[in-house]
Amino acid sequence: MKPRRVSFSAIANLAELQAARLPQILRQALVHDQSELQRSRHLDKHQETVTQIKLQSQWYGSHIDTCDIPHTANSLVPSQADKLRNQQELERLQAKYIGTGHPDTPSWEWRVNIQRDTYSSIAGHRPLLSYISLAENEPVAKVRAQLLRKMVLPCGLPPQRE
Repeated sequence: MKPRRVSFSAIANLAELQAARLPQILRQALVHDQSELQRSRHLDKHQETVTQIKLQSQWYGSHIDTCDIPHTANSLVPSQADKLRNQQELERLQAKYIGTGHPDTPSWEWRVNIQRDTYSSIAGHRPLLSYISLAENEPVAKVRAQLLRKMVLPCGLPPQRE
């Protein structure tokens, strides 16, 4: 069989075709790299979530199953002892901190607690207080005094009881 002769123009055409395909090849490589990067970010987020769940379970002392492999729904259902422990912890926190409320807390009282917490936080943090005083074009001491006065009745008078 005779060797095939290739002309110079055919070689030039081949080089042009390869040069034309180069951006496509680079694009494919870039897409592949981006998909690998997204996959690694997804794995990092998954690992971070698992770590957070483990830390939360250690913090609250609960017995949440923190294995990476999902199990049946029954493993995520808390036992009666866990429910009781969580309820007791909630009651202890509500007794310790005034503003946490309870199921019978009226909405007006809840709003008052939120407003008072907000005003006291602004008055107690100098950068927030400076920001408010700058926005209102008032001296810092005057804004602090206004916030303290607002804490007396932040939501107006309580509603009439029936």
